Formats: sequence, structure tokens, C-alpha cells
Amino acid sequence: MSWMGRRRSTTGALLGALAFLAGCGGGDGGGGGGGPNGGPVVAKAAANSGDHQNGTVAQLLADSFRVVVSQDGSAKAGVTVNWSSAALGAVLSPGSSVTDAQGQAAIRMTAGTRSGGQGASATLSGGSTVNFAVTIAAGPPANLTISSGDNQAALVNTAVQFPLKVQVTDQFINTVVGAPIAWSLVTGSGSVAASTLTDAGGLAATTLTVGGSAETLVIRAVSTANDTVLFTAHSVTVVKEVLIKNDFFQSVSNGTAAPSVDTISVGESVQWTWQSGPSGEHNVIPQGSPLFQGISGRIKAPFIFGPVFFGAPGTYHYDCNLHAGMSGIIVVE
Repeated sequence: MSWMGRRRSTTGALLGALAFLAGCGGGDGGGGGGGPNGGPVVAKAAANSGDHQNGTVAQLLADSFRVVVSQDGSAKAGVTVNWSSAALGAVLSPGSSVTDAQGQAAIRMTAGTRSGGQGASATLSGGSTVNFAVTIAAGPPANLTISSGDNQAALVNTAVQFPLKVQVTDQFINTVVGAPIAWSLVTGSGSVAASTLTDAGGLAATTLTVGGSAETLVIRAVSTANDTVLFTAHSVTVVKEVLIKNDFFQSVSNGTAAPSVDTISVGESVQWTWQSGPSGEHNVIPQGSPLFQGISGRIKAPFIFGPVFFGAPGTYHYDCNLHAGMSGIIVVE
């Protein structure tokens, strides 16, 4: 047979196969509206499906999930719908339901224990599946913890360097948004906000300004669950200063450098000052044991870190971990 003859023969066979498939209804469609192999299909109910509702962790959702099962365009009664959810702690009970005369089946879900997006699925034995999504909020405040800002020092009549921060979580350790926190001074003089609200990370903060006397302050934070945490801060007048140079620390009081060495008494404080310098970054990082409170983070001139309060005797080491050999020592007696 010639090449042209073989081409005509192949083309004819292909057209015949296409005509056969068309006469059978197109394979996957199976007569229109059928599921796999022409079986029933499941879909969300046209109204009140329960999709995209909101709820609270570990609580029963307000609305049922509702589906309709059909086959060949008609409602299908007596079909078992299997329900499931991958959300931690979520409950769909019972795990299956049977469609009624209108082809509908429904179930209630108790949300899982993690806030955020959760979901559920309705599946038929033949494989047809439909998915639901819900948004779940954290539960009421149950835990209050200090996040940062404890044990800072400030010169009299000034604010501490970092805000006092707490975090609020529910019983499942989800962060709680919009929870009010009441702040107050227990001992010492100064000022804080009366109340602040938690943000998207469950954090609430206040600025502390210390008073005019050298003293130790105690600050209370209280949640609506009556959980309480206490911060300590120090109002100071005596401060040793360490200068931050290009590649070394230098004591102002005695001129020592590389390492800078300062000796102070218990209850005194140290402040690191970077007045000016070339572009670049330094930091002040406590090293070894004992450790003093606070880490400066990456800083640029001009910058002041501290004062840092030293309430216990010991030899405290620190360095700039951005520059090898840039170190210092605070001896507390």
C-alpha cells in the first residue's frame, strides 16, 4: 500500500472511533450529571449549605453542612454520605448520613481546637466528593504570660527602652485577639497605660515611664480571666557608661578597651552608647553565665542601649557577635 493509502486508512479509523464515542455519550459524562462510572454525585445544597460560616474552637457550629445527591439530573434518595474533617479535634457525628426523598443529607460539626481555617468533606462510596470551609476563632482568654520587657532599667523620669508585653491565649493555646489587659503599678512611682488590647498575635503592650526616685518598681497586668503577671523594673540614677567604637568597646570611667572592663556595685546599671561612626552595625549580646537581662539587637549610630540593671554579684561577659574580638566585662560586687 502507498504512503497516501496508509494515511487515508488511518484517518478513516480515527473518525470511526470518534463517532463511536459520540454515540455512547462521551465516556466520563455518562449520560449527563452522573458521577464516576455514571454513579450519583454530591454537591453543596443550593441554599443554607453551611459553607464559609464562622465558629469558635471546640464549639458546635451554628449551621449544618448540607449536601444534595443526584444522578442523571434527578435527586437520589437513600444514598449514604460519609463525612470527615482533618481539623485537629473536630467532630462530625454521626460520621455518615443518608439522603432523604429530596436527595439531601446534613450533619453538624463541632470545630477543632486550632483557630483559623478548618474544613470538612462529604464523600460518596463511588468517590464523588465536595468540600466545606469554615473560619474558627480562638476561645475566651485562659492564659496570660509575659512575652518581653521584664526586668528593665531606666534613668529617673524616663521611659524604659522596650514596652512591657504580655500574651493572651485560650485553653488550647490559640492567641486571643482583642482581649483587654489592665495595667497598674503595685510598688514604685511611674506611669503605664490603664488598659490595652491584644493584637493579631495575642500581644498587648504598655510603655513604662519610671518616676523620680531610684527604686524597684512592680507592674501588674491582669486579663479578663483574672490571670495576673508581674513585671519588675528599676529606676536608676547611677550609671556606668561604655562607648561603642568601630571595632571595640571602651569604658568611660577607666578607659579600658578590647576588652572594656567596668566594676560596679549590686543595684547599679550600665549603659552602652554609640555616639557616631561609619555606616555599619553592632550589637550587645550577653555571653556565658551569669547573663544580664537584655539583648540590643543590631544597632546603628547614634544609639543608646540600656541602662541595664545588675541586681546580683558576678562577672558578666558580653560581646558584639558581628565583629570577632569585640568584647567587654562587667564585674558586679
